[in-house]
Amino acid sequence: MDLSKYRQLFLDESREHLQVMNRELLRLEQEGESGGVDALFRAAHSIKGMSGSMGYVAVVALSHALEDALDRLRKRTLRTNPGLMALLYEGVDALGALVAEIDEQGATRLDVTALAARLRGVADPPPAEPPTSPPPPPGETPTDSATAAPEAPEAPDVPTAPEAPEAAAAPALEEPSGASPEPVADAVVQADGPAAADAARTVPASEDAGADLVAVRGGIFSLEPEKLAMVRDFVRSGLVPYACQLRVSKDSAALCARNFVILGRLSKAGMVLASSPTTEEVRTGVGRELVEALLLTERPEEQLRAQLLAIPELQELQLRRLRIGSGAERGAGPAAPSLLVPREATIDRPAGSVPGLADRYAPKKAATVRVDTRVLDDLINIVGEMLITRERLQEIGRELESEELHLNLDRLRVLVRGFQDTIMTVRMMPLALVTDRLPRIVRDLAHQSGKQVGFEVLGQNIELDRAILEELNDVLIHLVRNALDHGVESPERRLAAGKPAKAVIRVRAGRERDWVWIRVEDDGRGLDPERIARAATARGLVSAERVAAMEPREKLMLCCLPGVSTAERVTDISGRGVGMDVVKSRVDSFGGALQIDSQPGRGAAVTLRLPLTLAIIRILLVQVRGQEFGLPVSHVLRTAQMDPNDIEWSQQAPLLRLGKRLVPLHDLGALLGLPPRDLRASPGLFLAVTEFGERAAGLAVDRLLGTYEVVIKPLGPPLKRVRGLAGVTVMGDGRTVLLLDLAALI
Repeated sequence: MDLSKYRQLFLDESREHLQVMNRELLRLEQEGESGGVDALFRAAHSIKGMSGSMGYVAVVALSHALEDALDRLRKRTLRTNPGLMALLYEGVDALGALVAEIDEQGATRLDVTALAARLRGVADPPPAEPPTSPPPPPGETPTDSATAAPEAPEAPDVPTAPEAPEAAAAPALEEPSGASPEPVADAVVQADGPAAADAARTVPASEDAGADLVAVRGGIFSLEPEKLAMVRDFVRSGLVPYACQLRVSKDSAALCARNFVILGRLSKAGMVLASSPTTEEVRTGVGRELVEALLLTERPEEQLRAQLLAIPELQELQLRRLRIGSGAERGAGPAAPSLLVPREATIDRPAGSVPGLADRYAPKKAATVRVDTRVLDDLINIVGEMLITRERLQEIGRELESEELHLNLDRLRVLVRGFQDTIMTVRMMPLALVTDRLPRIVRDLAHQSGKQVGFEVLGQNIELDRAILEELNDVLIHLVRNALDHGVESPERRLAAGKPAKAVIRVRAGRERDWVWIRVEDDGRGLDPERIARAATARGLVSAERVAAMEPREKLMLCCLPGVSTAERVTDISGRGVGMDVVKSRVDSFGGALQIDSQPGRGAAVTLRLPLTLAIIRILLVQVRGQEFGLPVSHVLRTAQMDPNDIEWSQQAPLLRLGKRLVPLHDLGALLGLPPRDLRASPGLFLAVTEFGERAAGLAVDRLLGTYEVVIKPLGPPLKRVRGLAGVTVMGDGRTVLLLDLAALI
């Protein structure tokens, strides 16, 4: 069976479970056995089940060892301690490395045998001491004494690794915990073909196993030792194996379709280890009246039975709970382990319980569906073409005097807007997808540096465009690492300064109109603006004269220049002066803004202001020297016709009064490399006032052409290397317009 088509689904779900495990490990470390154990166990169990289905043996072995250790924690037979937590973290990290190898190479290369053995060493309780037998009474032979002596108690049920096939050849008879023996008679499993009919026979179980069990061999129940060992391990972890027989009506018009529904329902209920017919056979047109399957599930039997009885045109259902035999049953050799099958009474569907047509074919509602991100990108491109076509139709409509055309164009505008909003909603993803990784990073760095740090995230349900979130991961990691390494003091220094020994790093997020702000703050030593200014001056990145004229907040922003660092020493965490430079450039590429605030001795905060989406934006179209450019409306504060009398001058630099403050005034053409002009001698110009956080500036342009909703297209070489260009868009009449990156220009 080709499982490669399921690999991406396995990877996606495994990463989700690993994220849960990292989060719950932090809870376990902080709250002890009362927090996180059940969720950790379920995540490890799920990864083991999925990897077993896909055939990733290393992942199965490691997740099984983790599961065993977590099971002891869950049963309170093992207590948390620093050594155990470090081992669990190491196991989860190794699982992540295996999943990454599967993603990159399609197979695993990492050897986790030693790590799995260490985890099993933690999970395995010490063996029970066998009781000593009293000496035989006088006159009794040692053989008689051994016969009369009470049996030694069974050793604790310790999961063993299924490395060797020999170990699987003689598994101990076992039944899932909580299972009670049921009245059992002989059971026969049907199979196709004379060879299968000869093999699929009933063999009475050995008397040691109990007279109520029979061993079934042949057909789909003839498992090789490796797979039987895997079944045994799954049983120990709580899954229950069933032999399922489902018979559909002989008169069914589409046996293949009914078989496909049955196999699909079984797959949803658990793990189908084998089936007759197989899914591939059904897809090629093989349909049978009787469908047999070997199923592993954690669902209660009554729930499983109810789900299977709901299958349309099902005439008969047999469920037999399985146990694993030792191979010592009569007729079986010592190296031939078998499945022991208790009999379930045949369930015939009552005549009046067959669903009607309306209920039989009623679609099942799904709450969610997985969509490839490339499909979302294609939908955005389609929306962009629709916007361009809509704008073109509106331009044509302005030239025609048709009331009906205008009414339909208005209706089209509403429909396209609704489609656009729906697609953008699908692209929006919660900030938690990024912030959920941060607690583990903070925990590891705090342990590495010997600091005590608490971490909080507020507003992680705020949603952003997927394209921004993908780039935001590195930004937040840089900010958190800097806060922990530069901002947070050692416990001794914090106590000496009158602070709690445990510092706090907090990530907050909120939304304002079409913007999202994210703030990373700490209660550490804070940033010294004068020290940052001296570091920037020493590297020749800014002149002393310019530094002297700067406000404290402007000096703090100097730490975003490449190479500026105030770290006393370079560590593997930070100190090379590249972190804030990366953050600033990445935020600028979003069209966002960055602000730094600090109070020496009390802490620092870095605030990011980001647009909700990068795909579709509203622009202000302006004309400069006969060329058209787009300005993001989100950065435009107001527009007006410029009056040369409103311009003030300081050291030959034009300034514009904006309320109670003066802001720089720029000729947009000069910023773009066109010949400069005297603004005082250029009447009839227009003004666009832009704002970035605390910064504002006026731009002089020739004409204001209106606002448009456009789709941003990325620039290719060599234009993408031109400073001040953010992208390109296509207008309704087919002309292209360059979009400006105002943060880079001003």
